[in-house]
Amino acid sequence: MMWTYENEMIGIYQATKLSALVSLWHKKQKSIHSIILNRKGFIFLTFYFLLLIYPDLNCQTYTLQQCIHKALETNPELKMLRLSTKTTELQHRQSKWNLLPSVNIGSGVNYNIGYTINPLNFSFEERNAFSGNVNLSSQVTLFQGFQQLKTIQKAEIDHQAVDYQIQSLENNIKINIIGLYLQAILEYESFKIQKKQVEASKFLLTKKREAVENGLVAKNTFREQQLQLEIDQANLSNQLFRFENSQSRLKLTLQIPPSFDFSIDTSYTPSEIEDYHCCPR
Repeated sequence: MMWTYENEMIGIYQATKLSALVSLWHKKQKSIHSIILNRKGFIFLTFYFLLLIYPDLNCQTYTLQQCIHKALETNPELKMLRLSTKTTELQHRQSKWNLLPSVNIGSGVNYNIGYTINPLNFSFEERNAFSGNVNLSSQVTLFQGFQQLKTIQKAEIDHQAVDYQIQSLENNIKINIIGLYLQAILEYESFKIQKKQVEASKFLLTKKREAVENGLVAKNTFREQQLQLEIDQANLSNQLFRFENSQSRLKLTLQIPPSFDFSIDTSYTPSEIEDYHCCPR
């Protein structure tokens, strides 16, 4: 087979085409890589702004005041009562506005084509007629047996009653949250005590092992201490479960989504309970 000029040109053309395809592939890879980086950056910025807008996403440890404030915000029954107080307030205003006189204004336009009645001689005439009228009326109640005043008083009492219901429900919510929070604190303190008990049992087990090795006590004493250590460790696991269960009950009451981490601030002071009524609504 002889190498000709035509074959050489074909080879150069194919090499140029292959080089262009390789260059195009590299450009596509760079564009895909930039798109992935831009998407990652967009997701990161979106998550960052969500943390700024919704601080609860970043908050994992709740104090007593934060728990009370969260409960007052998320309780559905309290939300319904707050909507009811707006309704009663509007009804109270409406009852006051009913004392004002009512005014009615009306107008009408008539356009007749063909035969019409002449208002002067009451005869039929063939012509187009255009007429209009305007009316104004007013009505005011002078005395109705003090019914409207009683209605105003009733609306005001209903509005006050809803306010008292809101205050009563808020106090009940605060008391409930304080009880759950203190129960969780109690379980946590019991967990710390049980943990110290396990450490003490481990220390005694070490000492009794040394005593058995030195022949000072019988092996039965060492085995009894081993059994006691296993009992203390089991009690520690049960106490940890009680503590986590109490936190879960508080989390459920606050209506925090299960996907969010939740824990209480164990550095609690008694003054927080004395000032619980200072929490904002």
